Amino acid sequence: MSLIKDWLGKGVRTLSRRDLFRNSGLAAAAGLAGNAAPVAAAPAGPGIYESIGVRPVINCWNVMTIIGGTLTLPEVKRAMDEASRYNVHLDELAEAVGKRLGELTGAEWGLVTSGCAAAMAHATAPALPAATRKSSNACRI
Repeated sequence: MSLIKDWLGKGVRTLSRRDLFRNSGLAAAAGLAGNAAPVAAAPAGPGIYESIGVRPVINCWNVMTIIGGTLTLPEVKRAMDEASRYNVHLDELAEAVGKRLGELTGAEWGLVTSGCAAAMAHATAPALPAATRKSSNACRI
């Protein structure tokens, strides 16, 4: 604790950037240590939504983004869990996944998007004239 008092005692004007990054985690931990209240985990299942006032629905339409898309397959959940344990450069990941999607589908390349609207924006952007793409309001991707 004396390290934190020493660090805070320096004042903002005499504090170096190195000191700030070296000790900021300690200051945050000290601030939370005495006041941290345990937070109850959200219940599993439909209760997780009901706990915040959202009513689960039964999907009688089709795969629609507005009602959560589709249920995630167990093998996809396992892959997501495995991937969440590592950090990678997203440009490298997108390139590798695009290549693999191309191999699987017979296409030249593939692209994973966050939904239908994003896919349409990515697909149509290259068709716009260069001058239009440079405009600030023409196509925000």
